[in-house]
Amino acid sequence: MDINWTIVASVAIAVIGWIVTHRNQLRHEVFKLRLQRRLAMFDALFPALGSAADVANANAPKDAWADTLHQLSEARLALQVYGYRREREAFEALIGALERADAPSFSANFREMVATAKANIRRELNLPVEG
Repeated sequence: MDINWTIVASVAIAVIGWIVTHRNQLRHEVFKLRLQRRLAMFDALFPALGSAADVANANAPKDAWADTLHQLSEARLALQVYGYRREREAFEALIGALERADAPSFSANFREMVATAKANIRRELNLPVEG
């Protein structure tokens, strides 16, 4: 029995190519899903922080506090699941400033959190991170 090594090599190359393509496609799909979830996390987080700031500054009715607490708990859960360590630390500092009603600290922590989130998302998208 004579083996045609050309056919065997062609099939081996095709199978290896298929496996590599599948792995790359899977990695890309996981990346897209993670990025989509992270963006949804920020989409829930920043309105919750805006509501919290309004309630803390007495710009909103007091009955809005229950809804704000619910929004913050949902945002905290999403951040703990999908956020990076620095984002979680900035969020906890932000909530601490909110609980103390320390407006300057809240503003500074909010700016830090936005800058950290922006840098992380730009890094994930392979965009240049601004200094």
